[in-house]
Amino acid sequence: MMILFDKVYKSYYKDVDFARKKTFQRIFFPTHGTFIKEKEFYALQNISFSLKEGEKLLVVGPPRSGKTTVAKLICQLIYPTKGKVEIKGKTRWVGSVRVGCTPFMSLKEYISLLLALYGVSRRNISKVSTAIIERCQAGEFFSKKIADVPHILLRDISYYTSIYTDADIYVFDGMLISKRDNSSFEEICRERIKKIMRNNTVVITTREMKEHFEEEFKIDKLLFLKEGRCIYEGDIKKEYIMYSLNIFLREIDSYFEGEKEISSLAEKVSFIYKKYRKELSNDDNFVISSGVSAMFEKKIEESRIMDKKCLIVGPYISDVGLEFIYWIPFLKWLFQRYRLTKKKTVFISRCGMGYLYKGVGCGEYIDICSLMSEDEFVRMIENLQTTNMKPLTISPYERGIIDKVVEKSKVKEYALMHPSIVFKLFLPVWKGLISPEPIFKFTIYDKITPPLDELRIKDLPKKYIAVKLSFCSHLPFGEENEEIFRIIVEELSKRYMLVDLSAGIQLDKHKEFLYSRKNKNIYFLKDRKVSYEELINIQLQIIKGACLCIGTHSNITSLGAFMGVKTINLYSEEKGVFLADRLILGSYLKEKLSLPIYSFKVGKSNISLLLDKISGLVN
Repeated sequence: MMILFDKVYKSYYKDVDFARKKTFQRIFFPTHGTFIKEKEFYALQNISFSLKEGEKLLVVGPPRSGKTTVAKLICQLIYPTKGKVEIKGKTRWVGSVRVGCTPFMSLKEYISLLLALYGVSRRNISKVSTAIIERCQAGEFFSKKIADVPHILLRDISYYTSIYTDADIYVFDGMLISKRDNSSFEEICRERIKKIMRNNTVVITTREMKEHFEEEFKIDKLLFLKEGRCIYEGDIKKEYIMYSLNIFLREIDSYFEGEKEISSLAEKVSFIYKKYRKELSNDDNFVISSGVSAMFEKKIEESRIMDKKCLIVGPYISDVGLEFIYWIPFLKWLFQRYRLTKKKTVFISRCGMGYLYKGVGCGEYIDICSLMSEDEFVRMIENLQTTNMKPLTISPYERGIIDKVVEKSKVKEYALMHPSIVFKLFLPVWKGLISPEPIFKFTIYDKITPPLDELRIKDLPKKYIAVKLSFCSHLPFGEENEEIFRIIVEELSKRYMLVDLSAGIQLDKHKEFLYSRKNKNIYFLKDRKVSYEELINIQLQIIKGACLCIGTHSNITSLGAFMGVKTINLYSEEKGVFLADRLILGSYLKEKLSLPIYSFKVGKSNISLLLDKISGLVN
């Protein structure tokens, strides 16, 4: 073995004076206990691993997890408090830290000092110094004082000197390749690293994972540290995928803070998964999905929704399509699974979505639009559109809404079921990390009984097609798709009356297609005085009376199929979260509920086919 760690502990003292005293005592009276005393903490606890000659180890962990302590132990810069560390061969710490230099040394003297420390013989120092200066492009500074040498250049020289000189074990602490605007220097470093990775034993410590999985840098083993403890040690491929997915899901709340970090982690795990997914069998994927499901149910039980007298559901202010595709079907499952139908419940959404919540359970519906003026509501939506509208945390806007609801409903004690729990559950599906199995397990889909109340708008055409066209990830905004929409609307309006469901307010990030206002065969809902508080209820009533619904896949026109109205969902690109689950879900619902729903991939070359399809469905 080149490296052997056997039950290694490393402790430090928080107080410097106390540390000096205890160090002196331990010289004469070695201790054997591993319990943490008042003035000390353990940087490493019970760490064991081994590395054979030529193997590569990646040590991953957040800040203060013990990565650098492992690196120092391997380089024998420090020694363990307890346990055994065996190192065979010459080690080299690779980093950008300046070692032993003073501002008054010349650059030539500093490089000579480094080479002497790295064991280069005196007769070879001059030759090696010249080679390093040439590769680092530092010739003009060779005789200058350290104080006059640019900091970045000193960093690069320290780094390149450590990789240029020979060693048996290289330890890269926090940086594998030195990055510089000069790509030629970076390429020189990359070529040297390739040679080291082919011929030597290598240990890399890092917080980031992605850059270390390039084909040219093949890693053999992974050591994952957290707070000085080993939480995974083993093979980098299949086991790491399983572990990464587990850590991503299990610690999505506590281990990483905020939406940006969670999404960043998801991207990294997705990168690893796609690289090694061929090594996973169908049984492995089933195990992963089952593990996700088990953790999710445990999380719901830990939320203690059964212990409180009142349950507040929401507020939902995210993507409209995701509300009826995922959030409401999930609530149906939740209320049935935990028998919550008799519990006092307050549902919070916006723009007249209350009708769709009647299928969840008996409870009070409070519309966000009733809690603020229309101008305040519009400003809130506009501000939300600058952020992530698939929330993984509760936003300040939502906390303010919850406070108003609590005050209005006079609720003293309540449990909160926030939409973020569903976004966290389905995020691995949307990222392509697992199959859509959790979607089918944690949702209940039913047909929708159309609203029975009288339609307030009296001047609708007798026969019409309900239309809502917008741009999103699977039908992106651009000249070609705008032209496709224009042709579709022009051709349809020659044969049928169209009712545009757009309301003049953009409730999510999907940019709406602008129809020609001169077209007399288009009925514009936005021209009617419809309040935000009744908007979606009126849209549902219009959809109910249509002979056909056409819209961008997963917008509100998709609800037509659940009310028995023939519906065509359009998309142009198979990308994003869309293809991961919605086409599969659409096929599943079409078969299970016999929904008259049709997905159509539209392009300039097949517009005529779409028009023929529409004619066949209308007639």
